[in-house]
Amino acid sequence: MSRSSLPTGTVTFVFTDIEGSTRLLGDHPEDYPVWLARHSHILQSAVEMHDGVIFETVGDAVYAAFASPRAAVRAALQAQQALHAELGGELGQIRVRMALHTGEAEVRGEHYFGAALYRCARLMAIAHGGQTVLSGVTAELVRNGLPPNATLTHLGMHELKDLDQPELVWQLEHPDLGASFPPLRSPNARPNNLPAQLTSFVGRQRELAEIRRLFGATRLLTLTGLGGTGKTRLALRAATDLLEEFPDGVWFTDLAPLGEPALVASTIAQVLNIRPLPGRLLSEQLSDALRDKQVLLVLDNFEHVQTAAPLVGDLLRACPRLRVLVTSRVRLRVSGEQVFAVPPLAAPLLEHSSPEELAEYPSVALFLARAQAAQPDFALAPENAAAVASICRALDGLPLALELAAARTRVLSPDALLARLDGPLKVLTGGPRDGPARHHTLRATLDWSYDLLTAGEQALFRRIGVFAAGCTPEASDAVCEPSVDLLDGLELLVDQGLLRHDVQPGGQSRFRMLATIREYALEQLSTNGELDALRRQHAEFFVALAERAEPELVGAGQGQWLDRLEAEHDNMRAALRWSLEASEVETGLRLAAALWRFWATRGYLSEGERWLVEVLSIADTVSSPSKAKALTAAGSLARSRGDHARAEALHSDSLDLFRQLGDTPGIARSLSNLGAVAYDRGLYALAGALYQESLTLRRELGDTWAIAVVLNNLGLVARDEGNLDRATSLYEESRTLFQELGDKVGIANTVENLGQVAGDREDLDTAASLHRASLTLRREVGDKRGIARSLRELGQVARRQQDYALAEQLLSGSLSLSREVGATHEINRCLELLDELAVVRLMGGASTLVRDEQHANS
Repeated sequence: MSRSSLPTGTVTFVFTDIEGSTRLLGDHPEDYPVWLARHSHILQSAVEMHDGVIFETVGDAVYAAFASPRAAVRAALQAQQALHAELGGELGQIRVRMALHTGEAEVRGEHYFGAALYRCARLMAIAHGGQTVLSGVTAELVRNGLPPNATLTHLGMHELKDLDQPELVWQLEHPDLGASFPPLRSPNARPNNLPAQLTSFVGRQRELAEIRRLFGATRLLTLTGLGGTGKTRLALRAATDLLEEFPDGVWFTDLAPLGEPALVASTIAQVLNIRPLPGRLLSEQLSDALRDKQVLLVLDNFEHVQTAAPLVGDLLRACPRLRVLVTSRVRLRVSGEQVFAVPPLAAPLLEHSSPEELAEYPSVALFLARAQAAQPDFALAPENAAAVASICRALDGLPLALELAAARTRVLSPDALLARLDGPLKVLTGGPRDGPARHHTLRATLDWSYDLLTAGEQALFRRIGVFAAGCTPEASDAVCEPSVDLLDGLELLVDQGLLRHDVQPGGQSRFRMLATIREYALEQLSTNGELDALRRQHAEFFVALAERAEPELVGAGQGQWLDRLEAEHDNMRAALRWSLEASEVETGLRLAAALWRFWATRGYLSEGERWLVEVLSIADTVSSPSKAKALTAAGSLARSRGDHARAEALHSDSLDLFRQLGDTPGIARSLSNLGAVAYDRGLYALAGALYQESLTLRRELGDTWAIAVVLNNLGLVARDEGNLDRATSLYEESRTLFQELGDKVGIANTVENLGQVAGDREDLDTAASLHRASLTLRREVGDKRGIARSLRELGQVARRQQDYALAEQLLSGSLSLSREVGATHEINRCLELLDELAVVRLMGGASTLVRDEQHANS
């Protein structure tokens, strides 16, 4: 039977694999490939002889399908007989387990899909090498048509991993085969007291794999994290998956109800059915009972009985085959302990993903599953997908928060729910009545964690809430003024899941709060009367940081400082918002003025200008150097966006104020900026005069960077006046100064300008090379607006070289990036060039569309 004629409808599947194949390969690296080939030949012959088809092989696993269940049984028996006959001979130690199950299956191309395949795979997973098991439905179908001398033996009802419905399992027996096998490896085949779960387990496959890996190297694994991250549920699922590895059982002990650490030993003893004996320590009885047992103890909610941790260490030392899985908001700090911090569920990054793509994210899958439990007809659809994605992001993928939010879909649409999540602690209530009281609301579980902290730890926790984008240890030390050892306090908060620790490029540590936890911390900060003072300290710290960064943005370390400001941007925004709300004019002026170059370079033109407009609006009566700098910053951003009238007005105001203050560097800067506006308007003579006046002052001041800027600008004027030799000389002098300073942005600008001169001279290869060099420099520092310019220049060169496809690609990339950063002048220039390109390529319709869009943006 060919793969193109797969049985359809009701199909009987036969799944097989070799028991212990990894071990066999390691022990017999030369023989195993020969054994595997012989095994494959036997299976293929048996399947084909009985009109089956092998539709997939994965390593040593073979998956076959049959239209007839009786044919499937005959093929399985024939294969096992052949394999069994060769045991001890050519096939050495190979033993193959097989499972048969019958059900509906859908064919898509050359593959099957459907629940029947999963059930067959799970059924095979509980069998042993040499054993053939049948599901109840397959056994019923073949009972009256078994091969000669074959019989079926009832093995009972068994749970199958990941499947809600248990399976009635039968074993195929024949005189040619061995009939004695250990108990099936189903979860209920090992002694345990794991509580049944009433809701589905969603996601966490990576975490489960990591837990299994860690248990290969440790005997004590502690799952840490904030309440509501799903530690208990993950531990229960991991314990279920590990059942087959512990023949003496897996035993779950909930420590949450205990009021005293001294009760831990007696609670474990009760679970293990160990009765206390007079005159003997209970810890000794536990050690004696577990000394020779291969047992997994699951100790849940250990955080409030921490002083009982030595008991765990004593048991592990006395019982060499014992392993312990703990859930706790803090580590036990016992020798040999391995800690695994349980992360939130992954949340989607993009709102415009399709419903199918969004459903692949674990956070969305959990929200969907719990929403459907609350409202069975709830479905992820195009009209609500973006809101669901935003909800999962807003709740940071925290399982408890997602479950509480999903329950609200009974009365709120996803859009309505999202609109109320500005204060999630008020919305996320109403957990299941049979769950722990601390899980009834998100606030309750946070209260539980907060109350476990000392007073000093509580103060550090709530004060870190003032940081909108997390903090470095330096920032937390300066702003929070901790009364506990800072590093110890941060480590403890990370252990409890109240903080997350990230390592940034370059090795800098950063500590962050999930949004819901930060809201709680800010509430505590307000309750303790500390919020206003902390927001002031926070703003003062970031003003100092921005002013420290400002001169570095034109030096050799500009890339690192731009990245640092990017990491702190949300904190800078929070400080600006506070300065406006508190009418702290000078703070707002200083911060906004110091940040303008960062905003311009990283593409935050419109946002930066909005902040400056707001700050300047409350500074009408102020005449300070900070205001003059802020006017300069606002004018520079207005010019970058192509608003020349506003730019001229702002730079004129800054020039007047700098003159009132007698600030010569400021005067020189304003003259240069006014020259740039005149140049943009085509007033080259005026621009040259303003630049020259500025250059004279800057030479007197010895300001190398400012001299390099003006020289470059004078080169622009010379080029537009047709004096290419003078333009080249000025650009090269400017580039030399920028190179001495290590200013990559300045170097890139002069290299771009030299590329334009090369283009004027029809040396297009040199022009392209220079523009590519400029592009490389701009990418190194993340200069988005500059990158857009470099792409535009390369597009123009490609057009002149008649490579129209490349030109369109480069110009389109420049247009897209210019729109992203809000550079109106660059947008219009790209549209003009694309329009001209369309005409050249005889694309009249496209030309009209481009011209229309250009008009709309002008």
